[in-house]
Order: sequence, then C-alpha cells, then structure tokens
Amino acid sequence: MTVTDHSRATADAAHTHGLGTPTPDASRADRPTSFEVDSFTVPTGREEEWRFSPTKALAPVFVDEAVDGHLEWDVPELPAGVTLTEVSTADARERSVRAPGDRAAAVAAAHAGGAMALTIAPNTVVDEPIQITLTGTGADVRGHLLVEAGASSEATVIIERKGTATYSEFVSVDLAQNASLNLVLLQAVGRGRRPRR
Repeated sequence: MTVTDHSRATADAAHTHGLGTPTPDASRADRPTSFEVDSFTVPTGREEEWRFSPTKALAPVFVDEAVDGHLEWDVPELPAGVTLTEVSTADARERSVRAPGDRAAAVAAAHAGGAMALTIAPNTVVDEPIQITLTGTGADVRGHLLVEAGASSEATVIIERKGTATYSEFVSVDLAQNASLNLVLLQAVGRGRRPRR
C-alpha cells in the first residue's frame, strides 16, 4: 500500500483545472482584498473560488451600482451590554477586520449605505441566544454587518434571513482577547429569489 503525505504540500505553480484560467494563490489567505470593487473582475465561473457557483444566476450581486431594496430587521430587546447601531460607510470600513476578498462582498460593502454593528461589551456574558431576523421583500439588497465581541465576553448570536431577496453581504467578525462567540447565520429563504453571499 502506498501512502502519500499531503500535509506539507504547496502550490508550486498556478493550476487551471483544465480550463485555461490560472489559480495563482496557494490559499484563500493569499488572495487580494480590497474595498474597491474595480480590484476584482466579474467572475465567470472559471476561477477557483467560483467554479462550483452559478455565476450567471449570481450576476446581480456583481453589478457595481446602488440598489433600493432593504431587509426588515426584527430585533428583540437586547440584553445589557449588547447594542445594535447603524454606522457610516467610512466607520464600517475602519472597523472591519479585513477588506472584502471577492467582488460580491466588495459590491455589498460599497453600496450598503453603511453597516449595522452588533457589539457585545467586554466582560458581558449573555446566557440566552440573541436572535435577529432579517426579512426580504423581493428586492435587490446590499448589506454590511459588523459583529464585535469585546474581551472576555460570551454570547451566541443567531441571524436568520428569510423572505425573498437577492441579497449580498459583507460580514466582519471581530473577537477581542478571550471572547467566546457562537455565530449562526441561517438562510431560511422561501420561494422566489434567494439571498446571495
């Protein structure tokens, strides 16, 4: 029996999956990131990260233009030490852990009109899950979500998206030292157009 150890394997050169489009980066972490939409080409489906995605169906999320749609936010009374606030586009960029890594996320961040920031204060321990529901009404929507867990905080956050929408979003999660966060993102979409990430 022959055993091959791939644990130390590296990508020595670009590969193409036989489609002629090279994949130059050894891992997703090596790929470029940017808030500038023009830093990314429109995916064709031949790129490594998009090769199993229906890029024609996803075409609306790659278009660099503002849209009028929005999601209805259903937010329960938040526990002490937890806030949900709207922040400006500039503030959202500053507070994001890193810039978007693909065109859909860059379009979402550029045209979300700011971001919603869910912040858990340092040393806050939330016993019950925090559940937020976002409902689409059939429109194209762009979103930017910041989840920030302060030092030594503990929480479970469930964000459910339902209804119908073509939804693209850029999500940034920032965990401070010793923070514990269980983040659940549910795509519970009914018939009609589906959210896209």
